[in-house]
This record gives sequence, C-alpha cells and structure tokens, in this order.
Amino acid sequence: MNAVEHPQNPLTGYQTLDGDYRRYVDQMGQVFASMAGHLTTSGALVLSVANNQTGKTLTPLADDLVAEAQRFFTVREVIPLTWDHPPAWLFEDRLVVFDPIAGT
Repeated sequence: MNAVEHPQNPLTGYQTLDGDYRRYVDQMGQVFASMAGHLTTSGALVLSVANNQTGKTLTPLADDLVAEAQRFFTVREVIPLTWDHPPAWLFEDRLVVFDPIAGT
C-alpha cells in the first residue's frame, strides 16, 4: 500500500478499487487490536513491512503500521532486511518483533 496511485484495497485481496492509505492504516490498527486480545503473554507478533517510494513521494508504511501496533504491543526487536536486488519502489524493509502489553 502506498499513499499515491494505489486504488486497489489490500484488505479485500485487491478485489476492490476503494484503496485509501489512511483508512488502510486505521483498519490495520483494528486488526492489531483484535490480535492483542488473542495473543498470549508468551507469544509474539512479527510484522514484515516496508516504507516505499512512488516517484518522489515516500510512503512511511512501516513507520505508520509500527506506530499503530505500538498501541497494543511493545517492540522487542527491529531487524532490517536487505535485498540482493531490491525493487525500485522499496525504500526500507524490516521485520519488527512485538511483545504483547500485559493487560490488553
């Protein structure tokens, strides 16, 4: 998902043309909230996410989704990912490991 030129909605399996970046981030926050209610204290959430670039516009998807997830989880570790041949749109890719927040 990027902030520009992305009419497809990833949350519908790219089947609909109602893609909206801010709504996507908000809806992912709802997904994280639901997951927080099911993850045990010994479990972990691992998020694979990248910031991306469309033309000269940077979409901070990784930053925005990590911020949403931090409402319900704490960051344990951030693992930068490097690609041998990264796609042109990829700005920064990472795995983020989260622990549940006690009592959520």
